[in-house]
Amino acid sequence: MSMPFVCLVCLLLLLPGSLVAAPFVVNANKEIGETLGRENVEHFINRIYAPLGIKPDIVFLPNLRGLHMVNNGQIDAEFSRYQAIGQAYPGLIKISEPLIAVNAGLFCLSPEQCTLKQASPYIITKRSITIANYCTSHKLSCQVVKRDEIAFDIMSKRAGLYLSEYQVAVSAICSSGIKRIYYRHIPSLSRFSYHWLHARHQALAAPLAASIKQAKKAGILNELLKNIPGGQNQCHVDIIPLPPLKSSDSPG
Repeated sequence: MSMPFVCLVCLLLLLPGSLVAAPFVVNANKEIGETLGRENVEHFINRIYAPLGIKPDIVFLPNLRGLHMVNNGQIDAEFSRYQAIGQAYPGLIKISEPLIAVNAGLFCLSPEQCTLKQASPYIITKRSITIANYCTSHKLSCQVVKRDEIAFDIMSKRAGLYLSEYQVAVSAICSSGIKRIYYRHIPSLSRFSYHWLHARHQALAAPLAASIKQAKKAGILNELLKNIPGGQNQCHVDIIPLPPLKSSDSPG
């Protein structure tokens, strides 16, 4: 082996990562991982990036830390955020195809309870910044708990009121022992959730939008929701829908 060849090999080994593709990191946030199941989230993210030839590294960081890191360019993408949250970070760009329409509202144990009043205490999970902001803007008294199971346990013992996203809350209801519950949809709390990229990845926006659209057509998103830990109301709790809350019924 010639000396010039040996030197070339040594040089390549010593070069920084410019000749090796840097990892593409997607944050799914810790709360989403706990709610939907990390393996389920990882599977979905891998599926939407596969057509782009990207095998992302997926991390589950605390709620706001991941957002700040994507905004600063330390992380490449944020799995799922509402537009009102994501657009507050100038370093992020939204993928135009929404991931999912998220319905949210009020769970209660009797129809008479299912109203919003500033004097009433409400339970929310730490998962949703949007619902926490809703409490603040409407001057509601909201107690934050870590998981949906804890919220329903408090409801069953204290006849409390729970503000939450419908799909993920229903998956956690079985462990509470509740057999009948009422749900009032709050239109102003319901919105689309989107995937977000750091602005330097603008070229990936259109291909990702097409990939997400195809993934939804193929039923991959429905598969993610069906695989939520605890299942979707597998214990057959009687969930009784009430008329949606009108904007005139909201306090504040």
